[in-house]
Amino acid sequence: MGSKLGVRRGFIGPDTFFLSLTFANVREYMALPDASKQAMIRGVDVVELRVDLLESVEIDFVRMQLALLRRHLPLPILFTVRTRAEGGSFEGSTSHMFELMDLALRAGCEIIDIEVNCYWTFPVVLHSRALA
Repeated sequence: MGSKLGVRRGFIGPDTFFLSLTFANVREYMALPDASKQAMIRGVDVVELRVDLLESVEIDFVRMQLALLRRHLPLPILFTVRTRAEGGSFEGSTSHMFELMDLALRAGCEIIDIEVNCYWTFPVVLHSRALA
């Protein structure tokens, strides 16, 4: 499906196009007609999963959402959890945020968006885990 739509896998640069999925559940995207789904991702290089906008931020639910994306979209994933302070909806604890970021790393998300003003230790710990 990716090559038919002209997806440029693995290219992240100044002409990269992102599609931010703001569905409460990825199944909402899956329920769209095929023509709508194809039109939605045509020319898109990376799909962003806005975890903070999901109906649940529980680890098992988010894991399922990632699995659905991997199964149905031929695109790299940008994993984003935006706090209220940054214009998002996440109100969980720092430890839960870290669990979500760790899940993104273990799930092989190509890009993890980390709010550096809130979580200075995340990049260091996640980087060391990525290298392990």
